[in-house]
Amino acid sequence: MTEWSEWSSCEIIHCDTGNGLKYRYRNITQYPDNGRPTCGATVERQYCVDYTPCSNNN
Repeated sequence: MTEWSEWSSCEIIHCDTGNGLKYRYRNITQYPDNGRPTCGATVERQYCVDYTPCSNNN
């Protein structure tokens, strides 16, 4: 597995509270030969808050 990427910016999921999610990723560099699943997750998410005003479309 590669190292984790930097965290993404906060993607707002609740405009009125500013609550959102941010993500980071890593890639599989070598798949197992034995058909077993890879070790570990390739994406992580974390809750965040961003008080930037939302547009009326959110």
